[in-house]
Amino acid sequence: MSFRPLAVLAALSCAGAAQAQGFNIEAGGTLIYSFNRDHSPLSPELPRPDGARADTKDGNALEGAAYIEAQFGGLYGGLRGFVARETDISRADLYLGYRGQTGQGFTYDVSYTQFYYPKSGGDCCGQLGLDVGVPIGARGTGKVDLALSPADSEFSAAVGLDYAVTDQLSVGVDYGVYDFDISSTERKWELGADYAVNDRVKTGVAWHDGSSQDGFLAVSVDFKTSLLSR
Repeated sequence: MSFRPLAVLAALSCAGAAQAQGFNIEAGGTLIYSFNRDHSPLSPELPRPDGARADTKDGNALEGAAYIEAQFGGLYGGLRGFVARETDISRADLYLGYRGQTGQGFTYDVSYTQFYYPKSGGDCCGQLGLDVGVPIGARGTGKVDLALSPADSEFSAAVGLDYAVTDQLSVGVDYGVYDFDISSTERKWELGADYAVNDRVKTGVAWHDGSSQDGFLAVSVDFKTSLLSR
């Protein structure tokens, strides 16, 4: 495990965090139920899809994730766990990042994540990520998500568009290219909708398809709460 990306990220973000006010500890999770999934599982905060290859099972799947995160200004760091139907790709993540927003409404999030697979060799790999949001009109948001695994130079990229139909209901479409090398490039796309029950609970439904999988439907519930705020 190399700590150089962590050190660089911390150096870049500490100056901004020192000027910001507020400290918060947040916890939350996600439950995902996939109908007739025949490929590697969905994953909140998707890492490299090939982080660990499992013997994928067909059929319905209930999977989930949980996290705890400390936030100070734009700087954040935390621990996240993901439990998959294929237990050898269940994992734990340690992550550190900095997120913010410009006066024009552009959002950005730069992060470093280290992935651990307890039943598949332990410490797997690290990933640098950059997510950018671009306002489009009064209710639209364009998204660009980039990720790079420094150890093997694997790259992934995704673009998307979200549209807020109301303050609670939003729809979106995403397209991504993962495992960006000649031997194992995968293309995936998603069309879905989210409904915010309140500021702590969100439900979602989405259709997923791709170049190496059959299409399938998934429903999800996301929840979060503040454990400490100062």
